[in-house]
Amino acid sequence: MDSVEPVSAGIRRVGGQVRAEHHTVGVVRTLPGDVNQLDCACGITLTNGPGWSLDEHLRLHRAEVKYEALLAVAHPGMPLTRTGGRSPGARALDALLAGDTPAARWALTAVDDGARRRLAGAAGDLLALLGTVPTVPTEPADARPAEARPAD
Repeated sequence: MDSVEPVSAGIRRVGGQVRAEHHTVGVVRTLPGDVNQLDCACGITLTNGPGWSLDEHLRLHRAEVKYEALLAVAHPGMPLTRTGGRSPGARALDALLAGDTPAARWALTAVDDGARRRLAGAAGDLLALLGTVPTVPTEPADARPAEARPAD
């Protein structure tokens, strides 16, 4: 008989842990523009949007958290995509690059003041950086600084 458990104890615990830590608290808040918000016990504010319901946000939030928790306890040799969830700032930037300002606005709805300040600083840094990068590549295809490239 194989000595590997069919499902490890860590994997089994994840579902219950997610249900215990990610349940709604309080009552639905209705804001102008048909926006509804509800808090998760973990501190995230769940929001409906232009194309998704509050229930869908809750279900996907739980799924995202469960996936991250499963990755944390999965055997490190298991072939999985181990990228974490994208930050609200990254999702907002992706939406802006796609020309979808409303989606960018929704990506930032649950961002606290500290994160907003960091995002504003990063946006300023990006704007300053864009002014220093040539529009026509003048470096070799490997644009890393010379000291970061492997020696020939």
